[in-house]
Formats: sequence, structure tokens, C-alpha cells
Amino acid sequence: MGDARRESRRLFIQRSAAVVGAGLLLRGCEVPPSRRLASTGEPAAGAGASASSPVAAAPPKPFMPDLTPPTSEPQVRVRLARSSAGDRGLQVASAGRGRWLRVAPVNADDTLGFERVAASPIVATAEPGGWTVVDGQGMRLSFDGDAIDIAAAGGQPAGVSFDGTPFPGSIRLVSCSSEGAFVVDVVNGVPLEAYLPGVLARELYAKWHPETYAAQAVAARSFACSEVAFWRGRRHYDVVAGQASQAYAGRTTSTVALQAVEATRGTLLLWQGKVVPAYYSSCCGGVSASAVDAISPHPMNDIPPIQARPPRDCCASAPVWRWTSEQGDKDAANRLVAWSASRDDVTIPRLGPVVAVETIAVATNGRPLRYRVVDDRGGTVEVAAEQLRWGLNYSAAGVTPPRQPVRSANFSASRAPGTLRLAGRGYGHGVGLCQYGAQASASAGVAWRTILQGYYPGAAIDRCFA
Repeated sequence: MGDARRESRRLFIQRSAAVVGAGLLLRGCEVPPSRRLASTGEPAAGAGASASSPVAAAPPKPFMPDLTPPTSEPQVRVRLARSSAGDRGLQVASAGRGRWLRVAPVNADDTLGFERVAASPIVATAEPGGWTVVDGQGMRLSFDGDAIDIAAAGGQPAGVSFDGTPFPGSIRLVSCSSEGAFVVDVVNGVPLEAYLPGVLARELYAKWHPETYAAQAVAARSFACSEVAFWRGRRHYDVVAGQASQAYAGRTTSTVALQAVEATRGTLLLWQGKVVPAYYSSCCGGVSASAVDAISPHPMNDIPPIQARPPRDCCASAPVWRWTSEQGDKDAANRLVAWSASRDDVTIPRLGPVVAVETIAVATNGRPLRYRVVDDRGGTVEVAAEQLRWGLNYSAAGVTPPRQPVRSANFSASRAPGTLRLAGRGYGHGVGLCQYGAQASASAGVAWRTILQGYYPGAAIDRCFA
């Protein structure tokens, strides 16, 4: 598995009205005052105030999830894919030898309606107000509503297959609106302990130490539980199989992954009796980050186990311990402007070729917190370190990604004619468990509980359900 697939995938990107680095200060560029944000992440004077009062309205309180640890195994809703509705039918098949699938509409209260049995495979197409399903024998079925749930019929091996990949649990197809477009989300509903082996199989190298796998299992379980608590009842999925959450391979035969999950079954990281959002990244580069800085300033991230630690060379053997990246100064500007346009919390209306990137704030352990980007006209943009990494790596239609990705937000910059050069350390956001560091510790004989105590200091490690 290449390093690009091991990028940290643990970001609570839209957790509250306050987002990390939401504040930008632009000088030398024209910015509408109503969209300009102060460096604290709060609206600048006038941005949220009424015309009759100079006092800005108080920002809404962020949603606080109930992070009480579960006493029984929870279900996790994993968004596997999002496609444009109407592009093509989506095919779902039996994952085992069974030939029959159960298809049922999803009611408004999230219960299942009258189910039908269909021959595998089926092709489901979203229609206005419902779904059309054609099964493997050519039978056509119609269902009202926005969502249908598909699972193996009773008495057959559990699991379904989507896009050629087998998954434990069921597949739910949900038609919805996203940014004005009609889309379909493919969501795998799966018991937590059946979900985790597919996470470990994708997050770690196959030959890594069993103790590394066990430590990763507890971190991934804790992260998933915090996401379930945060999103349940607020959207139709809890995590994403990719960069926004954690990688997921579906059903796996990896013995080391399966054994690590079973050995740590129900075990979670807790702080004062609540589940820790146990973020993790590929390689911290020896200088970790705080969740409130690198993830979001949401209060649930402001707990000791996920704050920055003193520097230590825990992952010096990692191939991404040191890295370099180069991109054209005009390309860097174009990516930042396009990235800003894709968001609703930052504004970079235009930016000339980037001539400098300067560190303007650092954490107590030396990791950069904010940068100032300077263009060739003297315009400046101040942006949170982690968000600058996202912006410099941005790609979309007409915007190609850099050939050498910016692997972390811990870097220094220099410039050659027409080129922005970055020299950095680590891979990912740097919060919590460092995967390469955990592997180095496990290889030296350190047990998984001790590894976790080092990366989530002060957290209790308890078995919360059987």
C-alpha cells in the first residue's frame, strides 16, 4: 500500500460554526467586509452585526454529542460512495453463495417498510419520489421514498457486494440533495466489530506487528464511536470510507486484523468517563499536533489525551519522516483560490503567484499553527497550518493536484524562480496515535496498552461492551 493511501483520514471538518483556521486576514486584496473573518475564527466587526448595533450576535453553541461509552455493540453507517443520481443504476449482489436479497424501503423514522425478496444481483435506479429495482431474473420492483435497504435474505450468508467489493452488513441507497445536485449515497450499515477489521486492513501494512494492530483497533473503535455519537440523528451516515474519516476495505481475510479486533473487542479510550475522539495519523514527524488546532476548535477536542506532546523522534525510521514538495508559484495561487471557492468559511477572491510562505504562529512544541502567504503584489493571506495543507493539495475540475503532495502542515518554505519549495516532516495532521511510531514501539517489544498510553496520555483503556 502506497503512502498516499495512508494519509490521515480523521477530520471532523464541519463540526460547528467555528472551523479551524476559518479566519483569514487579506491585505492588499479586495475582500467584501461581510465575508471577511478575523484571525480568531470569529466574524470581524460588522460581519455578524445588525445595522443598528455594533455588537455582533453571539455565535451559536456547537452541538455537543453524548460521548457516554456504549454498553452494547453499536452499528456504524459508512458512506462508501456518492454518485450522481440518474447516471446509471447501482448494482448490489449477494456477497456469499446465496442468490436472494431482501430489499425494503426506509421509513421516515429509520425503520424498514414492507420488504421484498429479489434475485441477486439487483440494479437500483433512483426515480422522482422513489426507486426502481430490477433483479437478476428481470423482475421489476418499485419503492416509494428516498432510501432503500438491501441485505442478504434470511437464512443466507450475511453480507452484500457493491461495485465488486464484499461488505459485511447491509447496503442502503439514499437519494438526497447536495449543493443543489441530486445525488445518491451508498451507505454500508455494519456492526462496529465487523467494520473494524476492514479499517485495520486498509490503514496498516500487512506485515506490521500485531501489537500495532491492537493499538490501532482501539483507536479506530474509539474514533468510530465518537462519530456515531456525533452524527446519529443528524445525517444518514456516520463515517466516510476515505479521507474524511478512516480507510475501509470492507470484508477482509487479514488474520492479523481480525485477531486484533477480537483481542480488543469492546475496548475504548475514555477521558473522565467519556469516549475520546481518538484521531490518528500516519507519521507525526516527531512533532505532534493538538486536535483543537489541527482538527477543529470544537469543545469535544479540548481534552488532554489529544493535545500536542513534547517532541520525540518516535517515527524517525518512517519514509515520510522528511519530505519535500515543489509546485509552481502560479499553480499554488490557483489551488488556494479554487480551494477557497469550494468552501463557505474562507475567502480568497484572487491571489497572484506565491512568493513566500511565512510561519507566524507556532505551538509550544514548535509545530506551526498559522502561516502567512504572500503574493507578488504584496497581498497576504493568513491561514491555519492544516488548512493551508488542504489548499495547496486541492484538486478539482480544471485544477490538477501537485505532483508532490504536501504531506503535513509542519514545513518550511523557500522560493526559486517560478517555484514554491516546501521541506516538511511527517504525514497527516499529527494528532493522537502516530502509526509509524506505534510500529516502531511494537517492534521494540512495547505492548499495545502502553503504546496507547503514550499517544493518548491520561486516557483510560476500558472494555465497555462484550
